[in-house]
Amino acid sequence: MAYLVSDPELLRVVRAEVEPAVSQGLLSLEDRLEDCPQLVAAYHEVLRCHTASASVRSVAAPTDLGGLTLDPGAKVLLPYRQLHFDEFIFGRNVDKFDADRFLANTGLSKSPSFRPFGGGTTYCAGRHVARRELLTFAALMVYRYDIETSPANVGEAQGGFPRCDVKKPSLGVLPPVVGDDLILNLRKRGGDL
Repeated sequence: MAYLVSDPELLRVVRAEVEPAVSQGLLSLEDRLEDCPQLVAAYHEVLRCHTASASVRSVAAPTDLGGLTLDPGAKVLLPYRQLHFDEFIFGRNVDKFDADRFLANTGLSKSPSFRPFGGGTTYCAGRHVARRELLTFAALMVYRYDIETSPANVGEAQGGFPRCDVKKPSLGVLPPVVGDDLILNLRKRGGDL
């Protein structure tokens, strides 16, 4: 929500995109939201910027890596966050949120370098439920409410956006820095849903 609220044009585009889907009712809404490309692209970009999934693998054969020998049976932790900031895959502006990144290259969401839910045998079983919940939540929020940042925001959030806490270990979505929570004001819009 923070990205939508901080970019009025993105909010306008997503709202216009989801209104026809939401106005048809809640039954099968999650399926209709898959046909909202800007909403889905923004979802992917949020995952790219704010997840820190990892995988653990067992070494199968003696492996030399950076001057060290890894013995068979040793465990290796593979953090995926670094993949999401690879300029070769995601472009020069990898350190910035770009709501159009996954629109400009629709294949990015299928790239082996995009691993917000892990991969292989450790692929998150709940990834489809999470996607449907997040897309539905965002769509209903922008459909039902006019949303703006509150003057009560403090710290970095006062400038409109909370910082991501990359210092805390996480195996999922990274939290905001303590004290950077974004307070939003909601005002009910027209509509029955």
